[in-house]
Amino acid sequence: MIATIDTSNPNISFFLENISIIPNVQADINYLFYDKTSGTTTKQTIKISGEEYRRWSNDDRYIFICICNKHNLSFVEHIEPEFIEWNYCLPNEDGTFRNIKEMIKNPKYTGLPPIVVKNETNT
Repeated sequence: MIATIDTSNPNISFFLENISIIPNVQADINYLFYDKTSGTTTKQTIKISGEEYRRWSNDDRYIFICICNKHNLSFVEHIEPEFIEWNYCLPNEDGTFRNIKEMIKNPKYTGLPPIVVKNETNT
């Protein structure tokens, strides 16, 4: 799996699996459509070509937006959590182990709200 794509519907996610490219011509994008409420996953494919393919640059969010647009959803950028739970074990003097849980500050956390992109590919 290449990436997880979050959407404006918290019950629907996409999992990007594969992109097959014919340079300067088209891209076939294979992904999974996951519905959290029903627990179902279906394989999907979209093809981008022509002007739509030419608009794709080095920012792969464009692909995420194309997938979301196909399903009338908006792409919501993944936001890193402020803290990450870190679990580890330490030995006790009697030879047993104790579990330690710590909440550590996430260095990737920005505190900024997520970017929500609607129909960027249609402009």
